[in-house]
Amino acid sequence: MRLKKILKALFFFSLALCFSVPCAASNKQIKVTLDGKELNFTSQPFIYNSRTMVQMRPIFESLSFKIDWDDSTKTVTAKKDGLKIKLTADSNKAYINGEKINMDTKPVIKNDYVYVPLRFIAESTGCDVNWDSGTYTAAITSSKTDTYIPDGDVTDSDSVVMINTDKIQGSGIILSSDGYIATNFHVIEKASTVNIIFNNKTVYTGNVFLAAYDTARDIAIIKIDYSGLYPAFISQDKVSANDNVFTIGSSDGHLNTFSQGQIKEVSDYMISTTAAFSKGNSGGALFDSNGKLIGITSYYDNKGNYMAIPINFVTSLDIENLIPLSEWKNIKLSGETPKFFSVSKNLSKIYLSWAPVYGAEGYKVYYSFEKDGNYNILKSSNSTELFPWSFPNCTELSVSGNGNIYFKVSAIINGVESPKSNAEGILN
Repeated sequence: MRLKKILKALFFFSLALCFSVPCAASNKQIKVTLDGKELNFTSQPFIYNSRTMVQMRPIFESLSFKIDWDDSTKTVTAKKDGLKIKLTADSNKAYINGEKINMDTKPVIKNDYVYVPLRFIAESTGCDVNWDSGTYTAAITSSKTDTYIPDGDVTDSDSVVMINTDKIQGSGIILSSDGYIATNFHVIEKASTVNIIFNNKTVYTGNVFLAAYDTARDIAIIKIDYSGLYPAFISQDKVSANDNVFTIGSSDGHLNTFSQGQIKEVSDYMISTTAAFSKGNSGGALFDSNGKLIGITSYYDNKGNYMAIPINFVTSLDIENLIPLSEWKNIKLSGETPKFFSVSKNLSKIYLSWAPVYGAEGYKVYYSFEKDGNYNILKSSNSTELFPWSFPNCTELSVSGNGNIYFKVSAIINGVESPKSNAEGILN
């Protein structure tokens, strides 16, 4: 009987010790560091359900998130670089970019502050968390971008990449050392997966965001988590016919092939060259003879024209947006009026030209003998109402006699006609 009492006493003493460990531990001040720097909290972190709980606002803001707090629902929404995290106090349900996640520890309200589970928040943003029980420190290490290491001496090819999606293979041009890359919009259009191959054969399969785009001009700028890249040196010089040029891009799926030639024609919206390329080179680079970037290779035809969009159309885009890959499919083509519409005449020929609108099924041309008069639709050479796009002239007309004639043009996308251009005419 006495032995049973002793064993019973020892049992409860041991049990008390087991429960006293967390109590003693909880009296220790918990430290949280981010990349080695200690974070400050108005109210100290604590252990709850074996998880380190920290104040909502300081942890999100230290990770560069913008947050919105809805006091009526006790819900916080945190956003950064296309990532959206939504949490509700006293609920185990979280949402990451709309996808429901069940957490093992729910956010709680204590001392009028909202506390969130540190590990869940940090790891949801791509960070690592290590717990040091000796010092009671939760150490967060932010996600580090990969760093580019060239394979030998740096060349112009180190500024050009291959882009592979589940839809198409194309090329891209590095614009900055921290991962901004220009390409054609049609290379990444409606893509669900994207990987990038650098000149050193390294393959990038991480996060890809759409930083800027112009669907009509067929231009896109994407952003990846990479550092130490070698951006192309952008030319500020005017280019002219007969200038020597070369292209770099992944024609036919061959990484960074090289082609050289000369400029044939230059307009405000297009550079035509004899530097040949083929399928897969879309989004590649056109360099001048000094290795300066002058255009983004985009089109070729059966007339020996290999065409590039002048680089100023790329550099003029605003890159403050960061649209996640999952939302690219929602982008609609722009039913934009063709730009740079012009009319010229040489003897008995009238020439019409305009910049292409990506995705256009064709173009309608209208004419009138009075600038503000009624416009009739012009038939193309094959007696249809739609004209194809070509360079340097989209169409030519034979005319006879004197008198003024005026023209307008529109683009047809998905069967819908864009607004007509302003009238351009020939005065005889």
